Amino acid sequence: MVQEPPALSGGARAGPSSGQTGMAVASCGPAALLELYLRHERLEEAVALVVGALASWGRVDARHRHRHASTWFPHTRIKVLRARLVRDVERGAAPAGALLLQLDDALVEHAELLASDGAAAVANAGVQGVAVA
Repeated sequence: MVQEPPALSGGARAGPSSGQTGMAVASCGPAALLELYLRHERLEEAVALVVGALASWGRVDARHRHRHASTWFPHTRIKVLRARLVRDVERGAAPAGALLLQLDDALVEHAELLASDGAAAVANAGVQGVAVA
């Protein structure tokens, strides 16, 4: 069983004056959790978080997908995660290779979905009489 980082054990808190605690705080979303996993070298959990979030995002109606992605998708931190997995593969860490493949597969699927959504948006704009350049 995977154990969470110590910082999560007692629940993340915004502070007593905010009136909000735990995941209700805006800074405790998936991007903040990814940052925490990276800080504690919890790469397996970080990959699971990214893969799960991308899969969840892919199930959203295409007309609304842009909203979720624009609010959480931390490109830079995902690049850091991938670089750390590559580093671990080069060092011979056994699970890193499988995690890297899992992350890469999810990112490729995500890119294909974005391309498909973009093509569909262009096609729909043309059908609705909007000039498409």
